[in-house]
This record gives sequence, C-alpha cells and structure tokens, in this order.
Amino acid sequence: MSLKSPAKPASARAGSLRAPQAGAAPRAGAAPRAGAAFTLIELLVVIAIIAILAAILFPVFAQAREKARQTACLSNLKQIGTGIMMYVQDYDETFPMLSTYGSFNTAIPQQTAPYIQKVGNFSRNTAGIWKCPSDSVVPNTTTAGAVHQTYSAAICTPSHRPSSPGGVSPVTAMWDDVGLTVGDTTAFLGKSLAAISDASGTIMLVETANPDSWLGSNTFGTKRPYQAAAGNYYAQNQLDTAGTKWMPGFGGWHSEGWNYLYGDGHVKYSKANATVGKGVNGNGMDANGGACSWSNPCGGWTLDPND
Repeated sequence: MSLKSPAKPASARAGSLRAPQAGAAPRAGAAPRAGAAFTLIELLVVIAIIAILAAILFPVFAQAREKARQTACLSNLKQIGTGIMMYVQDYDETFPMLSTYGSFNTAIPQQTAPYIQKVGNFSRNTAGIWKCPSDSVVPNTTTAGAVHQTYSAAICTPSHRPSSPGGVSPVTAMWDDVGLTVGDTTAFLGKSLAAISDASGTIMLVETANPDSWLGSNTFGTKRPYQAAAGNYYAQNQLDTAGTKWMPGFGGWHSEGWNYLYGDGHVKYSKANATVGKGVNGNGMDANGGACSWSNPCGGWTLDPND
C-alpha cells in the first residue's frame, strides 16, 4: 500500500505561492512600493515650510552679522582710545591736535600713528581700524585710493552748544575750538586732561556718515545727531551738506545706534537719543537752566559734569 506524504504546514504553503507578475496592480490595502514619488501637494507643503523657515532665519542671520560688525567697530574704537591715552601720557597729559591747516597738515590718525597704526601718506593708505566694518560711505573725493574715515571728533559749533556756569560756552570734547595760527598753519590744539572735569562722561570720538571725512581730508569734526538746518559741520546722522538727508529716527548703523569713545578711553554703544543727556542731576536742564534738547544737548556732548 502506498503512504500519503504528510500535508505541508500553512507557512510552507504560503511560501510556495507565486510572486505577482511584473506590472500587476497591487491588492487593495497593500503597502505602497518602495521609492514611490511625492504627490504635488506634498512637494508644495515642503516648499512652503522651507520658505517660512528662511523668512524667519535670514533676518536673524543678518542681525548676527551686524552684531559681529558692531563688535569689531567697538574694538576699533577701543584700540584708538588706548592709543590716544598713551599719547596723552607721553605729552604732558595733553590730547593730540584735532587738525591743522596750512603747510603743516596733520590730523589725529597721523599724530597717533606710533601708538595705533602706521598711516604714513595716509590719503592712500587702507583704513584699517579707522573704518567701521558697517561703514559703506563713499568718500566725497577724487583722490585715488581714498578711504572713508569712520571715526570723527565730537564737536559743537558756537551756535549749537550749551553754556557752562559763568556764561562760558565750551567746545564739547577734548579740543579748543579757536585755532592757533603760526605762520601759514592753523592748529586746533588738544586740551589738557585736567581740563576735562568729567572725562568718563564726555564723548571724544564718534562714528560719522559724513562723506567728506576720509583719511587725509583733515575733517574738523562731527556734531551731535539732530534734525535741523545744516550748520558749519555735519551732524552725526546727516548725510548731505545741505542738511536735507538724514538717517531715520536719528539712528545709526548698529541697530539704530552708534559706538562712542569717551574721554577716559572707554567705549560704549548707545542709541543716538540716549547721548543727549538728562540734564544736571537728571532735572532735564543744563548747567545754565536751559532745557536739554537736540538743539541744546546735555550729556556726553558737553563738558558740563553730571548732565
């Protein structure tokens, strides 16, 4: 008699089923094949998500880059301030000349070169630390190789400066506003350190958008930021000689603010309106009782202490 072979288990029988023919339609409910393409809607959703992320992140990256430039600018001013203070100690505690005109033509970058950065024939020299990385101003000159000089002396013209007790109107910052003329040269001399009663509260150098300020131009200085008719010198946020173009909101290059170098060599970032001051002991008035304002500044733009 013949014996029947034992029945194969279900798993073996399932494994012996034939594979579906190529091109056959998948059964209902079957998992999609590997490598299936995205649908148009899925691609559009992914593109939209990427666009939203880019819109969020790109401004953040731009702010981070500007913050880095602001820090580099602050470092430039700190090095310049250190060099000027070294000059002061070597020259009987007297600040360098602001500028000279005539056959002896020089300015702060040239006088402080041994302490900061060699400039030599500085009208054709790269700016180095004398130019802020955020500064894109094109110099108003045809001089070949001229570079805009970012950092300018803080000054106040006679018609736009507050008075000190006794009716004396001081120039703000570290220099005399009356030139000393010897022969064919006129020089604006630096004050003595002892004459600066509030060195840590008096601005020495500021950033300027003045296109006439370039290495070798011997530009006199920069007034406090304000919105008014043009004076003899550029205001900090003034973009043209006529006084018709201004930065918005009295703002600067660094998040609507500027870096400032003070008389004791320290550097601080401030919004422009914060430099006008709060008045003597915070009363909103200058030392003569006048109200602090853009046209009559207190704070770092004056020699008056505690304003």
